[in-house]
Amino acid sequence: MKRHDSLVLLSRFHRSCLFLALIAKENSPEVKGYPTDILGKIDYAISFYDGPLKKHFELEERLWNYISNRSNELKTIIDELTAERIQLHELFIALSMNNSESTLNQIGNLLETHVRKEERVLFQQIQNDLTEKELSHIATILS
Repeated sequence: MKRHDSLVLLSRFHRSCLFLALIAKENSPEVKGYPTDILGKIDYAISFYDGPLKKHFELEERLWNYISNRSNELKTIIDELTAERIQLHELFIALSMNNSESTLNQIGNLLETHVRKEERVLFQQIQNDLTEKELSHIATILS
């Protein structure tokens, strides 16, 4: 799926999120460069959430504030993504308190769903609803 240049930065980061989602799921394959034991995966997940993922969420929130009033479709998608983001936050907090493999699996499943919705639904809707000028302005918002 072709991305507008202004969305490429966010889209590239989603790849890292999908790797976390993959290793977080039960019966996940070993992925070179990522932890393979449960405690290593949990530590990695929490560290990823506390650092790059929170920063990514902040960037996306700037984008969402800019686009949410452009169409009813965008508002609905953003409302759904916001609810998922709240669930993810709660799951990461729970994971940091309980080191549960089940919680890690829930994170993996929800994070994958969330990222795929952003990539396949939100970004496509953005590209459909915004003008070229509005799309180009996104780069300014994200910098």
